[in-house]
Amino acid sequence: MDKQTDKTKTEQDFFDSLKGEKGATGQTGAIGAAGKSAYQVWKEQQNPDGSKPNENKTEQEFFNSLKGKDGKDGKNGVAAAVTVKASEKGNDIQEAKFVITPQKPEMTFVGDRNIKTLIEKDNTVKIALQDTITAKTIKVGDKVTITKEGATFDKVTIAGNQGSITGLTNTTWDTTRIVSGRAATEDQVQQATQTMQRQMVNDMNGIAAGNAALAGLHPLAYDDRDKWNLSAAIGKYRGADAVAFGAFYRPNETTQVSLSGAFGTGRHMLMNAGVAWKVGGGSLPGSSKMAMARQLAAQQWEIEQLRRKDRERDKEMAAMKEREAQLWKEVALLKSKT
Repeated sequence: MDKQTDKTKTEQDFFDSLKGEKGATGQTGAIGAAGKSAYQVWKEQQNPDGSKPNENKTEQEFFNSLKGKDGKDGKNGVAAAVTVKASEKGNDIQEAKFVITPQKPEMTFVGDRNIKTLIEKDNTVKIALQDTITAKTIKVGDKVTITKEGATFDKVTIAGNQGSITGLTNTTWDTTRIVSGRAATEDQVQQATQTMQRQMVNDMNGIAAGNAALAGLHPLAYDDRDKWNLSAAIGKYRGADAVAFGAFYRPNETTQVSLSGAFGTGRHMLMNAGVAWKVGGGSLPGSSKMAMARQLAAQQWEIEQLRRKDRERDKEMAAMKEREAQLWKEVALLKSKT
């Protein structure tokens, strides 16, 4: 063999040179005996003394024999520490956190006067609010604040320690915009009281001026040739003015019919109507009876008119006092609603 040529060949070329040429296919060999299962081989196992310990054992026992013995427990691993943090720290605590370690593996959930904790089934911790909540300050948004002193709702402040409500916007008294059930403010009560006082004073002054004007109406003496009398008068009382007009009719010496009215400051118009009769035959001599009778009749009529007007004024003043008492009751009712 050429040594120079062998130096260029590989190890694989060497193995290929050991192979012979492919021979012809040989005849099929005889079929071997049927093999046994592992279970059968296990049952037929024979000890050196000739005994077969597994001969009568079941297939399940065979499977059990394949299992290994229980191994020994491994060593316990090292548990990792868990850090629990909070937004704020409690009293006598340096940091707002604590660490759960294998030496101290428990964590306690504690409620307070506003929060309660409950252990429920399935390893569940329930945290809920107490039925009654206690706090120094409660805020709802930016405009509602509740404290022990009171509450603030935007511009409205309820001072519980003072028993007052401030900041209300319904401060103007408007009789055309009264809302049933809405509390009146002190401004509204004051305005309503002042309005009623002014109205009451105006009414009383107007009535007094009207009465003064009516009192100035007087008929003239009876004249059988001129049975009608007209009269006018003015009245004034504390800045209120009134004018009165009256008409008197005397069909005879013993009868008089009157109608009068007063107009002026205030909302009221005063009116009256009356009739007067003179009865009896008289006791004067016939020669002077007519003149004296006329004079006496005129005086009597004037006195009666004054008395009647005084009675009317008394009735009107009583009515005004009754109305004044009713107005003060309404004022007291408005104040009680505040």
